[in-house]
Amino acid sequence: MAAFKLCCIHCGADTDELHHVFCGTLRLRECGKCGKFVDELLEVEPMIIGVKLFLQRKEVYRHFCRNALGDLPLQVPIILLAIEMFLAWTIYNQAGDFDSTVDGFKWNVVRIITQVLLGWIAHVLTVCVALRLFSNDFFKMSRIFFIIVVASFCKLFNLGVLLWSPPECHEYAAYVVEGCWLLAQYRMLQCSLEGRPLCSALIVSCAAYSKFAASSCDSISVFAADSLSQYF
Repeated sequence: MAAFKLCCIHCGADTDELHHVFCGTLRLRECGKCGKFVDELLEVEPMIIGVKLFLQRKEVYRHFCRNALGDLPLQVPIILLAIEMFLAWTIYNQAGDFDSTVDGFKWNVVRIITQVLLGWIAHVLTVCVALRLFSNDFFKMSRIFFIIVVASFCKLFNLGVLLWSPPECHEYAAYVVEGCWLLAQYRMLQCSLEGRPLCSALIVSCAAYSKFAASSCDSISVFAADSLSQYF
């Protein structure tokens, strides 16, 4: 398999370069198929890119999936995970079936953390295996993790759920955010597997199921929580 190719963010056509030198000046390359700039987002403010990302624009996902070569700071996935863990802990507490003792509190915290982590690991591994099987390009594990995190920025809405949503609506609002996240993951896979929407939908469905199954598996989470709680 070849390394993943650069592409025009408007029509998806493959390209060899994003810039070219014209009269001694580095300029954006124009697409030979649609005539537009291959990737004008390279010169756009990050705030505008962030807005396009939340609006699920296909161009911005092509930009990140195929053309962006940088790495996200490690703090970004950590923050997204921390917000999701805190929301899961809040919803769990609102259910009322938890142990209020110190040991019980520690055990429940570790269990929630373990469930969220297991779900994410299952999701990432499923997408990784699927892209390796169905993509004509070669995606490294670090690259797959990068585009999954980029397609998970809508998880920041969970912070709004915690801050402004009524307590009785937390669970339902979390499901809405999860639906937006699955749509973003579909967009990401659609741009990684150009012209294969059904395959992208199948991968998203399998990844979502694996995430749900891993995070809901009580035997694994209880075993991990018991193993880890002794260190806290």
